[in-house]
Amino acid sequence: MRVWRDVWPVLLVTVALCSPLAHGQDTEEQDVPLDELRLLMRQGAYTNVAEQARRALERAPAEPMLHALLGEALFALGDLDAAQQSFEHALSAAEAPPLEAAVNLANSLAYRGATDAAEPWYRRALSEYNRRFDLTSRELAAVAVAAQALARQQPALFHDAVRVYDEALTRDPSNVDARVALGELLLAKYNNTEALAVFRDALRRAPTHAGALLGLARSQHFDHDPASVATVRQSLAANPNLVAARTFLARLLVESEQYDEAAREAELALAINPNALDALAVLAAVHFLTNDTQRFTAVVERCLAINARYAELYNTLAELAVRNRLYHDAVDFAERAVEMDERSWRGYGLLGLNQLRIGAMERGRENLETAFAGDPFNVWIKNTLDLLDTLTDYEIVEGDRIALVLHRDEADLLAPYLLDLAEQARAYYSERYRHSIDETIRIELYPSHADFSVRTVGLAGIGLLGVAFGPVIALDSPSARPAGEFNWGSTVWHELAHTFHLHMSSHRVPRWFSEGLAVYEEQQARAGWGGDPTPSFLMAYRDGRLPPVSELNEGFVRPEYPEQIGHAYYLASLVFAYIDERWGSDVVPRMLRGYGDGESTAELFASLLQIQPAEFDTAFDSYVRGRFAHAFEALPTVAGPRAGDDAVSIDGPAADPGAFALAMRAAREALTAGDEAQAEAHLVRARDLFPEYAEADGPYWQLAELYQRRQELAAAVEQLERMTAINAEHLPSHLLLGRLRERLGDPAGAAEALAGAVYIHPYDPALHEQLARLYEGMGKWSDAVRARLAIIALRPVDMADARYRLARARLGAGDVTAARRELLRALELAPGFEQALELLLELRTAPTTTDSRPMNPWLPTAARELGAAAATTSRSAQTIPPHRSMT
Repeated sequence: MRVWRDVWPVLLVTVALCSPLAHGQDTEEQDVPLDELRLLMRQGAYTNVAEQARRALERAPAEPMLHALLGEALFALGDLDAAQQSFEHALSAAEAPPLEAAVNLANSLAYRGATDAAEPWYRRALSEYNRRFDLTSRELAAVAVAAQALARQQPALFHDAVRVYDEALTRDPSNVDARVALGELLLAKYNNTEALAVFRDALRRAPTHAGALLGLARSQHFDHDPASVATVRQSLAANPNLVAARTFLARLLVESEQYDEAAREAELALAINPNALDALAVLAAVHFLTNDTQRFTAVVERCLAINARYAELYNTLAELAVRNRLYHDAVDFAERAVEMDERSWRGYGLLGLNQLRIGAMERGRENLETAFAGDPFNVWIKNTLDLLDTLTDYEIVEGDRIALVLHRDEADLLAPYLLDLAEQARAYYSERYRHSIDETIRIELYPSHADFSVRTVGLAGIGLLGVAFGPVIALDSPSARPAGEFNWGSTVWHELAHTFHLHMSSHRVPRWFSEGLAVYEEQQARAGWGGDPTPSFLMAYRDGRLPPVSELNEGFVRPEYPEQIGHAYYLASLVFAYIDERWGSDVVPRMLRGYGDGESTAELFASLLQIQPAEFDTAFDSYVRGRFAHAFEALPTVAGPRAGDDAVSIDGPAADPGAFALAMRAAREALTAGDEAQAEAHLVRARDLFPEYAEADGPYWQLAELYQRRQELAAAVEQLERMTAINAEHLPSHLLLGRLRERLGDPAGAAEALAGAVYIHPYDPALHEQLARLYEGMGKWSDAVRARLAIIALRPVDMADARYRLARARLGAGDVTAARRELLRALELAPGFEQALELLLELRTAPTTTDSRPMNPWLPTAARELGAAAATTSRSAQTIPPHRSMT
């Protein structure tokens, strides 16, 4: 739960910017120098404020608001004892003590773990609210802060806090600090849509408000918007001493694995406030992630010396461990958090989610239930619990150290193909990396992309296809997306690569390294897998819009344009093509082990490649520009082909950038005019200019269609072979290639092409029927059995005939017992089925197979994910509604 992280360190540390004391415009308390001091607090001049407040108190020692402002400045500087004394002086200096000072005193006590001592002061604020009807905007905002703090025990108080913030804004619409605090509360309770609107409203009123800019940055980060980095830097430009902003920037840098820069930002925050708990937590995470045990221990001790009950230290460590794929460590840290604070609902949530990620399903669910009971606003936890309720609809299919979790409607169809592919991949990676994983690898496929999203990040709508948590992998099922949108076989191969990369490196391999290597491994596994160089990638690289290898993580974590993540994946794969070509295939496994030993990328490049990162950047750039030099020349500039270029020569080299686009346009115009000879010449020209381009609108597919119409089947096959060797996601090309190869008397080639189509769209019975017939004709009976099983899984109209044909395939594979079983099933459906009766009579005298190995090596079990007793519950996440709807 984020309340104590955001209420203690943020509401107190940023009290000068975002507290009810800072900028209210009420007519009371206009005595100099209060307004001047508040302005200085907004600018981060905390030392100056403290000095001026002390001088003013010499003249007016009984002025409570001067004591309160002095306390705020001292707290911002980390002088916790003196700050607390100032708040106490403020409360004792007047007959009617300032309500804001009472809440700030409570916050300062809670900040150091004295929650029992803080509670009466919070409740005093609520009592004052119920007693008085003349509270100022600042006082109302202070009451809302108190309600937030107490909502940790009574979640309904979050609704009251929103309502009171709304009252504060009604009393004084110009109270930007109260508006920012409301946005932070909405964001903390997962209502980012409204939070974003509140922050933008605050910035319309005060464009340089550092707290509002920080809130906007956090909101952007919640939505995975890379603009969060630029926004938090704007916040720091407005107030360079805003500790919360420096700490947030440090967190962002940790997430992109820029550990040195993250440490510098955290240290800058601590130079301002040596007792900033959130900055210490982030600094501890940096030391943990860089294997600096001594410094990690020292920072943890320093943090707990300030607040021995600061569970957010371990929650921060858990959260940043997750961001860096250290899921077992996240479980360990979250366990420490809930041991330290039994009301750390965020800790229970982090613990449960990460237990699910490492396969501890029952314990994970128990902790998520605890988290949701304490924080019913957490939509991530609610969604995950709802997903767990549906897992009674899934079957577990077990193989040799592979366990598939498949929806029961798809298990019979997908399991034979998926299990075979997964075991191939496991064997390949074990040999490739000379590394074995003894534990069972769990692979979950979700027919709903929303369910897959919830399983991985807790929210629907993420743009991923698969995620590997280590020995647990979650994927979109092929039914989760439109046919031809992705190759699920290639995705399985990719995620299993991650499982090995994480295991070998103790989960410390950088994101860019693992992603690029996984794409490269796809490319090695099957022709066409792993993506291809699109025109947008090549133009982005040519025009300098992709980062060098030494900064490639940024392309994954915070892309600067919509396509950059996809471009970064392909670019990273080229890194490993280059490494294998120049240094050999044995280097990469050694690098993975080096990461596990705590070495950095720079150290591994120096020791294993004998090159510095900057030198590698230069050499790799030359490699890429040389590899695609022809394509770079043929592609258009940013402006594209010139207007008026209606024709293009089909002879000689490219006349100017954009020749590829001109050739394709000329081909389209020729086809429209019915001139196939000219169309062919332009398509061949385009293909030769950019042979790597194999999309559906490219020259290969159009040439194949043209040659097929002219019955030039061998020429059509050649184009399709070149196309599918680059692009393995175009379903029509696989299907057409299979048909044409069969017509040309190449059943093995036809079966190979159609098998590739299964990894794109396995839901076509005709595809499996054609495969079964081809395999039977070649005597590949085990493969025929698999295809016949797929037909049955797709529930054909004539199930009796499908069972009969499966029986014949099982008999061909030598499994007489299984053949008899299928014949009996066929006869149950059609008792007078003559062919089945005849074959059954033949089998009565045939010996039972002596081969103890099941022809179908997957074993669907009746076991359900959480047991038959797992009951579906009804739950709804509470939401913090928009403040405009409050009365």
